[in-house]
Formats: sequence, structure tokens, C-alpha cells
Amino acid sequence: MDIAVIPARSGSKGLPGKNLLQFKGVSLLRHAIHTAEKAGVFSSIIVSTDSHEYAEEAAGTVAEVPFLRDPLLARDCSKVSDAIIDLVNKCEGAQRWRTISILEPTCPLRTIQMVKDCLFATTASDDVDSALTLSKVPLKFHYRKQFVLQDTTARLADSSGVNVNRQELGNAFIRNGAAYCVRVNSLLRYKHVPCGKIVGIVIDEELVNIDDLQDYQTLLSYEMMSKHGDI
Repeated sequence: MDIAVIPARSGSKGLPGKNLLQFKGVSLLRHAIHTAEKAGVFSSIIVSTDSHEYAEEAAGTVAEVPFLRDPLLARDCSKVSDAIIDLVNKCEGAQRWRTISILEPTCPLRTIQMVKDCLFATTASDDVDSALTLSKVPLKFHYRKQFVLQDTTARLADSSGVNVNRQELGNAFIRNGAAYCVRVNSLLRYKHVPCGKIVGIVIDEELVNIDDLQDYQTLLSYEMMSKHGDI
């Protein structure tokens, strides 16, 4: 069985209640649920949350909330992978789960195809443990050109970037939050996502991953452009 999990922790400091923010008249949480449903590849869709309000938002959809997440798994420092392992350990029938796809509500511009591609990349070969979607990093932000500060002292984050020319930089990619998928047995072995042998799926479309108010305002600008037929 292939399962979709939508992690929706409450208590965001950067943008309180962000999983209930509206985009095109629908909450971000429901956007993720609807995308998982429309993909048509999941035996079950589960919302992992510590919030009664988020659980109520999921009610009336195809998603289920089997239990509220332990507060210890819903802190700022908590890892999504730990909450999902908790699901695997507690949900009836989880021993039949083959993969878990993770769809974060904060990336509402994901497409159904991105979700499917991530699942299919994970299951296409037995030696693949997980997959995730990636976006190309502009060369001006390449990791070999980045600095870190210690007090006021700057040093290159990667010492190999000393005197490197733009033409010498290879492509670099960053996770964009559109989709993750992991084999359940690999998740239990490695205890994190992604893990083991990872397949990267490069996404050319522009995405917005919402962490703060500026990100949300950017998302709303897409909504306005969509209404005017600009995208």
C-alpha cells in the first residue's frame, strides 16, 4: 500500500496558523489533501497534526486523522520523520504500507504529476530508498560562493570555493518541498527522510514554499496573476 501523509504541525512562529491560510478560496491544508486525492495513487491519506483545529479542517475530506500528534513531536525542533515513524508504529495495518509520500501544506503550487513522479521514482527500482523534488539553485547563490559569519568574521562555507570562477560551478539543487517519498522499511532503518539511495526529481516550474508572511504574499500574487490570465 502507498500512503500519503500531510504533516500539519501547529505553533508556527514565522506565520501562525499558516496551514489554514487561504489560497484560491481553499486552505493550504485542504490543497494538499485534494492534490493527494486527485493523484489517484494512494490507498489512504493521513493528516499528522497536534491541532484540533487542523483536524476539524480535515474533517469532511477523504483524509483521516487517526490520532493527534504527541506534543513532544510537534515542537519547533521536532522532525517530521519522527512524527511519521510514530504513525507507522501506531496505525492499524501499517505493516502493509509500502511507501509514504509526504506532502507539506506549505507548497500549494505542487502539481499532481510531481507527486506521482516522486512515488514512481521510489518504487521503480528495489534499490531506491526515497525520492524528493528539487529546484535548481541560481549560480549566484551556489553553495561554493556562500559565506558564513562567526561574529564579524566571514569565511567560505565550502573551502573549495576559493577563487572559483562562475564557469567552473556545477549545478546545485535545493529541496523545494513539493513532494517526498520513502519506503517504509527504509524510513524505519535510517530514521529520517530522505534517506539511503535518493532519487532527485528536478522541477522547472516555479514554486513557493511558505515559511513567513513574505512567502504568503508571493503566493497571493500568483493567485492575482491567475485571475487575470497572466499564468
